[in-house]
Amino acid sequence: MFRLIQLRPDGWTPTVYFERDGYTAEESAWAGYALASDDFFGVGRFDQQGILAEVIVDPVCSVANGPEGEHCQLPVAAAAGHDDLYRPRCAGCAEGLPEITLTELGLELGVPVRTAGTSARHGRRVRMRLVRILTGRIRTELAGHVADPGWRRSICAALLKEPLAADGLVEAVGALGDKQVLDLFPALCQLTGELPVPVLRRLREGMADPASPAAVAAFRLGVTG
Repeated sequence: MFRLIQLRPDGWTPTVYFERDGYTAEESAWAGYALASDDFFGVGRFDQQGILAEVIVDPVCSVANGPEGEHCQLPVAAAAGHDDLYRPRCAGCAEGLPEITLTELGLELGVPVRTAGTSARHGRRVRMRLVRILTGRIRTELAGHVADPGWRRSICAALLKEPLAADGLVEAVGALGDKQVLDLFPALCQLTGELPVPVLRRLREGMADPASPAAVAAFRLGVTG
């Protein structure tokens, strides 16, 4: 079982907090992580008794330092504290912040701490480029193709790999006119039934604010709480 985790300081000791909901595979957990807030430190692997067995962090630094959400891309070297949360950072981005090396963190937590393999996580620069491509495709094609089962399968398979493009789905559904929504509602509901779990979670989280674009899209897609 894999869960998204936070790492908070308890005095001088890093303490793990984790989501109740879990994932059966590490790759699925990283897909959820990509959609989650920046508060999460990484992915935790839990044994059959629900005890933390391993901490896995993104191999590249998460600090945004470029246009369009690009990140610094340097290898993670430490867990640095900021705003009462630890986050994985490269040595340069950790400079000046309370920090602990990943090796030291493992000793403090009593479990191994490792970076995710490249097979589990794309480089962020590559990922953001792919996300922009998929987002543009959804915006352009949804109104004319959502009733096509083949198109829905293709989009859902792409969203499973790049769930950050869920924002493109939110924008595309929000841009539909009222008549289009009525005409396409059966197909929109079919799309909802095929969406990857991380994307549905993103839509359901958005429903907490009824006026948000995500809530409007969720309503038009027939998403239930």
